[in-house]
Amino acid sequence: MKIVVLGLGNSTLTDDSVGLWIVRKVSAHIGAQGDLQGCSVEISENEAGGWTVLDQFEGAEHAILVDAVGHLDLPPGETAWIPRELFTSARTSGVHNADIFTTVEWGRRHGMKLPEGIDVLGVGVQDTATYGEFCTPAVEGCIEPAARKVLERLRILCQE
Repeated sequence: MKIVVLGLGNSTLTDDSVGLWIVRKVSAHIGAQGDLQGCSVEISENEAGGWTVLDQFEGAEHAILVDAVGHLDLPPGETAWIPRELFTSARTSGVHNADIFTTVEWGRRHGMKLPEGIDVLGVGVQDTATYGEFCTPAVEGCIEPAARKVLERLRILCQE
């Protein structure tokens, strides 16, 4: 099974970068442990969202998205698996873009092989508007535990 783990975020906006930091940590763990037998796991980052995910998702059977979520009542640094109908991203606004799920449906209708299953790990944030290379302390503290959540989900998927 091919699984894509995609971190969404903006690397120059404080807590908005948390999805990128988490997937980097997941990548480091997979490289060190190498215990995801039966799966091809591709770790990827995306700072644009919308249509740009199609190339990253093509050929995958499952995807895990990791992103900052400021629109939910998650305290800064808290993580939760989010139902797709509650997930929105700052990278989906504007008339020239679409949310990830709309994009995937469009791609399927046009013959692309895209993931049937998509899990979303949302991270509560404090500051997504200030320019900065690092997350706020509360959000930075969740990076390792969130990476472990993603690894746990990968292990379950790889055993199916």
